[in-house]
Amino acid sequence: MVDQTAEGPLATPGPERSQVEDHIALIYDEDEERLTTITPLIKVGLEKGELCLYISDEENDIAIVDALKAENIDVDKAVNNGSLILTSKKEMYFKLGRFDPEWTIRVINNIADLARSYGFTAMRVMSEMKWTQDKVSGIERWPEYEAKMNALRPGLSLRIICQYDRRSFVPEAIMAAIQTHPRIVADGQINKNSFYIPSDRLLKGDYAEAELERVMENIRTINSSEAAIQEMTATIESMGRQADTDSAARKGLEMALEESRRRFRELAERTSDWAWELDEHGKYAYSSPRVRDILGLQPEDIIGRTPVDLVTKETAEHITKMMNRILSSRSPISALELEARHKDGHIVYLEMSGTPYFDHDGRFMGFRGVDRDISGRKASKQAIEESRRRTEESLAEIKARDERISVLDTEIAGLKASLSDLDSSIAALQGDMDSKQAELATATEGLSRLNESLQARENELRSLKAAYEEKTSLADSQAEEIAGLKRQLEDRGGELGAIQATLAAAQTMLNGKASELEELTSSFRTQTLELKGAKESLSGVEETLAHREQEQFAMRQHIERLEADLMAAKDSLAARSEELGKAQEELSEARATADQRTVELAAVNDALSRKVKDLAAADELADQRARELASKRESIERLESEVAAISSDLGLRVAELADLRKIIESKEKELETASSDLEQRTNDLRAANELA
Repeated sequence: MVDQTAEGPLATPGPERSQVEDHIALIYDEDEERLTTITPLIKVGLEKGELCLYISDEENDIAIVDALKAENIDVDKAVNNGSLILTSKKEMYFKLGRFDPEWTIRVINNIADLARSYGFTAMRVMSEMKWTQDKVSGIERWPEYEAKMNALRPGLSLRIICQYDRRSFVPEAIMAAIQTHPRIVADGQINKNSFYIPSDRLLKGDYAEAELERVMENIRTINSSEAAIQEMTATIESMGRQADTDSAARKGLEMALEESRRRFRELAERTSDWAWELDEHGKYAYSSPRVRDILGLQPEDIIGRTPVDLVTKETAEHITKMMNRILSSRSPISALELEARHKDGHIVYLEMSGTPYFDHDGRFMGFRGVDRDISGRKASKQAIEESRRRTEESLAEIKARDERISVLDTEIAGLKASLSDLDSSIAALQGDMDSKQAELATATEGLSRLNESLQARENELRSLKAAYEEKTSLADSQAEEIAGLKRQLEDRGGELGAIQATLAAAQTMLNGKASELEELTSSFRTQTLELKGAKESLSGVEETLAHREQEQFAMRQHIERLEADLMAAKDSLAARSEELGKAQEELSEARATADQRTVELAAVNDALSRKVKDLAAADELADQRARELASKRESIERLESEVAAISSDLGLRVAELADLRKIIESKEKELETASSDLEQRTNDLRAANELA
């Protein structure tokens, strides 16, 4: 695959820079090598916003499309937005039916102009070169085309990659490709081409002169290299003699180094701390025997493990993050607390401290440091924290009790206010009850008067009814008389009807019989006189009947008035009864409310009694908590004195360890200086041997 370090940013195009930026020949043996080299170049170009032109040997190159999609490139999107152009040799090289280098270069210049118009600042042209082996007119000019591509001036940054399959080209063709490209990709690497011939000399046909100059330059380079080798050989011999001289010094340094290591081991074994060394990956490379006393493990059990392997599962994630940050930043480890597990299963608390160390070339080698058993200090600290926690809990409980007492006081005040409101409400209800009772008494008196009036009206009504019944019986007898008279009148009416009928017949015949009219008229008059007499007798009866009817009508009106007065009295009585019912209901409600308020007052009194009892219990508990707090404070003072003593002893131990560290650091510096000198001489000797 192409070395991506060569994918540096192209220069910004401008008037002073319009030539080809890079012209590379990719020489490959397998199609996979071609695809794995070309697809990253296209991907990088698309990501940089460059126009990518790919010229395939086939019209539909499925292989390159699949390779681009395998690199997560959206081929369709790139083609649609114009950033990727997929074409073939027929369109770019053989459009005229022959190969014309000038025409193809003009096409590339036209594409570059179009790219600039669309805002592209760079362009990549990748072409398969198998077309140079086709039997087409003008194909022999392809080396001329490659040479002219070096002098192309498209007006924007241009990178050209020509792909040559060694299986399809004869060696002479490959050599021609090498001579026309400033850089070559071979075996996945971009290499500067020392066999490149400038375009102007190639176009002039000055091949032999260029090759001669290159051969002479190689001869001069070989001669200078031989002289350098001879000088290097002499230097190696001198360094060999110097190495022999330094061998004794090296042995002395090794003995001093061994003595320094022995002293370090003795110090590490005598100190109460566990000394260790981590490699660059955070794994233990050395462990002092002190680990047996602290964790119950042998030093060889620690080698190759990490601090995370020693801690509990609960703290493993936190320690992992801390160690990763320390290893990445290579910062000193300062008092990092570890919750490790002893071999027998109990928890051991360690305090980890260390510093990074480097070799003489400045390469990070790992960390060196110590772990201190702080289980005792941790237990004391935990005891103090527990005591403080209990004290804080006691204080919190006391505070909560105080708050509850305050709340109780507030509630008692509220209850008292509610009690006062209840008393006021009861007094108001009592006043309402008194007024309602007065209204009820007034209503009762009115009702009594109304009943008396109603009784008088009923008595009057009874007398009226008796008179009415008497008059009714009289009216009935008169009605019977009237009925008899009516029957007589009906009989006379029948006669009158007959007369009227006769009269009608006479009147009908009046027009034809005037003489008969007079007779009938006299007869009619006679009958009329008789009828008048009957009517006069009937008129007296009718007057008597009308007088009786008027009396009956006046009696009926008087009865109706009495009934109306009775109905009004009944309505008034019903209204008063309703008012009395409402007053009784309100009185019942007032009594129920008074009973309820009495019950609530009793409940409030009970709650108040309970609150008073709770307050007394809270006071007792507060006194008890105060006594416990005083006891806890005494315990804390004793623990603080013990911690002070432990801290003093710890300060002495830290001072001793600081002295030991100074001795170790001085020895390490001496050892590193000696090792550095020895390694420098060894490297010089090795380099001399390699040159030899």
